[in-house]
Formats: sequence, C-alpha cells, structure tokens
Amino acid sequence: MYRYTLLCLLLNVYPVLSWAQTFSVEPLDALSDTELSIQVSELSPGQSVVIKSEMSDSRGRIWQAQARFMSDQNGVIDLRNQAPESGDYADVDPMGLIHAMQIPNSTVPSGRFTLSQNEPMRVRFSLEIDSREHAVLNVTRRIASEDLEKSEVRTGRLLGRFYKPPGHGPYPGVLLLGGSSGGLSGAVKAGLLASHGFAVLTVAYFAEEGLPPDLQDIPLEYFKESMDWLSAQSSVAPGGVSVYGTSKGAEAALLVGAHYPEIRSVVAVVPSNVVWRCICNVEGASSWSLNGEPLPYATPQNDPTYEQEPGNPFRAATRYLQGLKDQAAVEAARIPVEQINGPILLVSGTDDQLWPSYAMSEMIVQQLAENDFSYEFTHLAMEGAGHSIRSLYLPLAGTTSIANGRLSLGGTYEGIRGGQSSWKKIIAFLKKDAR
Repeated sequence: MYRYTLLCLLLNVYPVLSWAQTFSVEPLDALSDTELSIQVSELSPGQSVVIKSEMSDSRGRIWQAQARFMSDQNGVIDLRNQAPESGDYADVDPMGLIHAMQIPNSTVPSGRFTLSQNEPMRVRFSLEIDSREHAVLNVTRRIASEDLEKSEVRTGRLLGRFYKPPGHGPYPGVLLLGGSSGGLSGAVKAGLLASHGFAVLTVAYFAEEGLPPDLQDIPLEYFKESMDWLSAQSSVAPGGVSVYGTSKGAEAALLVGAHYPEIRSVVAVVPSNVVWRCICNVEGASSWSLNGEPLPYATPQNDPTYEQEPGNPFRAATRYLQGLKDQAAVEAARIPVEQINGPILLVSGTDDQLWPSYAMSEMIVQQLAENDFSYEFTHLAMEGAGHSIRSLYLPLAGTTSIANGRLSLGGTYEGIRGGQSSWKKIIAFLKKDAR
C-alpha cells in the first residue's frame, strides 16, 4: 500500500516522465535549401531541454551547435516560433542550430563550411533532458536531387557541366555563371537549381585547363556559345534561355543579356552596373572582350579618407565606390542594361563590403527607369546582407570575410541569414518567366 501511494504522489508531481517526450525533425531527407521543422512535445509546461546539432564538412571537420529551450504551457517547443533561453544563437530562427554551428574548441578561426558536390550532408540532432541524451535523429541534407542527371560538357573551347531533372522535359534552360573564384564555382548552385525543375548549364570561363588563367579579356562570345549549346538540347524548352550570375558572373550575365537578345531573362546577384578592370596582374586590361576588342572598364581607386582598422579585414568596396566617382570612365564602362530583351531580377546586400552591390544595383534600376525599360525589373535589397547571398542553409561562420580574413565580405548574422529568402524569389522569378 505504501509503494502504491508513493507512486501516485510521484505521478501527480511529475505528470510527464522522460520516456513520454516526442522529438521530431522534419523532413528527415530533403534538399539543403529546405527549412526544417524541429519540435519537442509532451513535455511538462516550463520544462527545460537542450537540443544539439552536429555535422562534418567535406574536410572532415566537425561542426556543432546547441541551445536550451523551455516548453510552453502546452508542453511544446517549436523552433519555428520560439527563441532559445540560452545557447549558440539568440533569436527565433528555425535553422538556428545549422546557422550557429562552429568548430568546437578551435584555437584558430574555423573558416567556412566546405561542401562536397558528390555527398549529401548528414546532420545529427540530439535531445538532452536533465543532462542525459534522450533521443537522436539523423537528417540528410542533399546538394541535389538523387534522380538528377549530370553530364560533363567538353565541346570546342566550351567547358561546363549540365544538370537536368530526369526524363525528356522540356525544362526551362538556365545558363549559370559563377564569380571570381573561377573554375566550375557555380556547380553546387546549378545542381540545386536543376533540382527545382530547370535544365542548367554552368560553365567555367577561366582558371580551368584550356581556359585563360585569369579573369582577363574573357570573350562574351564564349557565353554565346554556351547558351547556343544549352538551347540546342532536346530537354530544354524552346524560346530562349535565362542567364543567372553572381558577383563577377552577374557582371557577365548583364553583359550577355545586353548583347544577345535571345536571352529571355537575367538574374544578377550582387551585380555591377559597369565593367570593371581585370582580376589579374596586368595593368590596363579589361575583364571582358567582344569581337576581339577589350570592353571599356572602370578602375577601383584608393579612397584617401578610408583607414583600415588594425586587425580588421580590408573593405574593398571603398575602392569601387571611389572608382565610381570617375564619371567619364563609368559612362564608357556602363553596361547597357536597357538593351536586355526580358525581365531582370537584381539581388544585393546592403552591407556588401567586397564591392558596393546595393549602390550599383540602384544605379541599374535608375538606368532602366530613365530608359523606359519595357520589361519587369526588380531589385531585392537584402538588409544587412553582405557579398555572400546564400542558397543553402549552412553554418554562417566564415561568411563575412575571404582571403584568410584579409578581405571583408560584409554582413551581419541576421542579415546573412535573412538573405537566404532571396533564393526562393529567384526560383519563382525564373519559373514565372518560363511560363
């Protein structure tokens, strides 16, 4: 009788025992641009738990995050609308346990999370109650759909990779251009975009065998050959292809759209409104050429009022802003965006410190308005975002600088996180144009 009474008292004091809790992470297997729903239910009201996350990057480094949460009056914790009580991030963020990941106990800056183009990411989520591990869920985050078809393109001087959904299609075609990293730097984004129903060709245009070593005098005709190859594929819908570029690739995308009317739309992420000088060691050289002649270019200049703070990365945007003050050079180097034969989507970061993509996007908008541009044009200014506008949900560590911390990309934690929303709008723009 005594044992029965004690059990009843315990049940009244602790109505929810540890084995009753439900821990869920959904979806368990999805593309890495999919937001997760992380919940714990059947807790006691006001009960405290810790949720941890862990995954490895392509270099085998372990990244981790954790946060403590308190259940609501219904005994539920839902990361979509609840901030942690403490931990590695502070505000409401459904993907906070991904965004906040760092390499633990590292004595040097962790750098950026590195991806594998061939393997999905595996994330281990664990629930701890009273310092004991209560449940574990393993989540697969894919770079591209499993059924995606991929092929290497080596024809003439063209070097690229073609991604498409399974079957014959036809699918809307997109030519995707990476930035100043060179090589096939657009491959990850190309595979992800193709997973949303597009036939995507991404091409290297320098820093690859058989191509120029530097971003100097790259012929626009190379991109014309690329889009002609893409348009000729039976799996690509007729009526022209779109071109989508990031950074220097956005500069190229706007140029390609302006000079080749068969381009049906342009997406330019952190773009420029002018042609800038080459990224090379040659003085007096352009980034691009047409018909064998270098295109006129503007040159970044030192800002005499800017003083780099000791220990902080250099803000190269100051040099580009100074270069934009040379009105004669800017006018000669201006990209004639009003000649583009279709809608334009611009995406910039208001805190871009590599180059002033927000200011240059606004100049493009002004140019289009002044020329009574007859197609839709939109500028998505991502507040607080820097030069790195993400398409995947990844750890945010290392996204504010490059060159071993010597160059600033800009962006606050909240701004970089918010810039992720532009990805869905880019997909919607490309799908709308394809109809």
